[in-house]
Amino acid sequence: MYAGITIMHYPPKKTDDVYRHIREVLVPFHTEMRSQGLEDAIFLVNPENCQGIGIAIWNDPQMLRTLEQGTSRDMSRAMRDSETAPTEYTRLRAKWVEDLSGGIVSTDWYEVVGKVSSTSNLWVPTGAEKKEGEKWE
Repeated sequence: MYAGITIMHYPPKKTDDVYRHIREVLVPFHTEMRSQGLEDAIFLVNPENCQGIGIAIWNDPQMLRTLEQGTSRDMSRAMRDSETAPTEYTRLRAKWVEDLSGGIVSTDWYEVVGKVSSTSNLWVPTGAEKKEGEKWE
């Protein structure tokens, strides 16, 4: 298995928008990608440091390569911009981050060398569970 990982940052006042975007756009979009071989997708948000991480797990490394088209530093820079990203998938990702007034910190690929899972279902968050200003412990 292979993981495509994207790390993004966003402005503090956009946390609720990020949660909404995950629920309304990313989860449905990646659910449809299961028919193309997507094994799992996980979306993480840290509202204290205003960062999000998206992890897409694929069984077929060729599908990940096709979607991303490149691992070089130059290509990684291009994937951060919706106008220069090389594929429809990477253009959509860059546009969605731009729409949230955020920026892509990094995109990279990893080989999955271990996994423990009790279910293969995607978890759909219900929204920001902490109130604004409340600390995560």
